[in-house]
Amino acid sequence: MKRSFRLVALALVLCISCGAMISCYGSYILWHKVYRWNGTIGNQWARSIVHLLLWIVPVYEICGIIDFLILNTLEFWTGSNPLAMAPGESETQIVMAHNEAFEITATRNRFDIRQMSGVNAGRAVALVYEPDTLGWYIETPEQNVKVAQMEEGNIDFVNLIFPDSSVERVAIR
Repeated sequence: MKRSFRLVALALVLCISCGAMISCYGSYILWHKVYRWNGTIGNQWARSIVHLLLWIVPVYEICGIIDFLILNTLEFWTGSNPLAMAPGESETQIVMAHNEAFEITATRNRFDIRQMSGVNAGRAVALVYEPDTLGWYIETPEQNVKVAQMEEGNIDFVNLIFPDSSVERVAIR
């Protein structure tokens, strides 16, 4: 009995802390983009049928999960959502981590990160999404390394690519 109480308490603390860390309240920009697109379809009957299909297929659910786990977390920590950016827009933030300053510049499909203080001051890296290849890359002046690959036609999974070239298929939903 005492052990199950501890497990339940631990699970509750983890759920509450995860909810606090990912900031469940956000703009949900991806979900709203799909919803607004649905509003441009034909007449009210066509919109209603497509709306129902987008719930059944689980497009809305997947968009909501991506918003909840990734985009709203980025929005919470940086103050803006990268999907909400138009081409040419950018936003720069200074972030402190482990007593070192980092400058993060977000543009559409790209995060440029430059260390401003500490042993590696001046070092730069970028996290870049390539829509043509559906891949996420880490770019440095020395190299360009693919770290994730979205599956074409299957938005339920992403393939994470590790430094030893091993690949792990991860369910997004």
